[in-house]
Amino acid sequence: RWAGTTESSIDDILVPLVGKILRGVILLLGGIIILKSLTGVEIGPLLASLGIGGLAVALAAKDSVANFFGTLTILFDKPFQVGDRIVIDNYDGVVEEVGFRSSRIRTLTGHLVTIPNEKLVNSTVENIGKRPHIRWLTNIGITYDTPPEKVEEAVRILETIIADHEGLHPDFPPRVFFNGFNDWSLNIMVIAWYHPAEYWDMQEWLQRTCLEILG
Repeated sequence: RWAGTTESSIDDILVPLVGKILRGVILLLGGIIILKSLTGVEIGPLLASLGIGGLAVALAAKDSVANFFGTLTILFDKPFQVGDRIVIDNYDGVVEEVGFRSSRIRTLTGHLVTIPNEKLVNSTVENIGKRPHIRWLTNIGITYDTPPEKVEEAVRILETIIADHEGLHPDFPPRVFFNGFNDWSLNIMVIAWYHPAEYWDMQEWLQRTCLEILG
């Protein structure tokens, strides 16, 4: 509940991990106390004997150790946070949970994908949730029999339509250029950047813009 009241998303990852650690410690201490009270076994020699086999257990659990250090890397380097939309290994979705061993991603198709944390930190992760804007790039073709003055007019019309558009950032003005000769058409390139990176708002603006261009 405390983590939910803070603006930082680090504690959204840290609090569940701490909770799991505390539950594990409590269960371990409780088991030791119960074992001693029921059997009278001395705990010191028992712990020493467990330590002898610890090396074998550690070797068998090397993947788990690597995943745990992957968790620490995610926690401190913050390549993504819970709630971010990321793309990794062709999986595109929202991070729902970061655990000791693995993280869970809810894909855009609704599937829940579990990926080991060691793989996450050793792979290229595209954090879509952190993009500052969405770029729209399109190419509009016009026929080869269009005279140069009409091409220039088409460029000016497109510039007028997307000038001062919704979502405009002064550092990213829209661009329109007649820039090439396709096999069957002359090419006019149109580029615009939409701020902030709200996907559905951008799609609504894009539909209105395309209809205006079509008209």
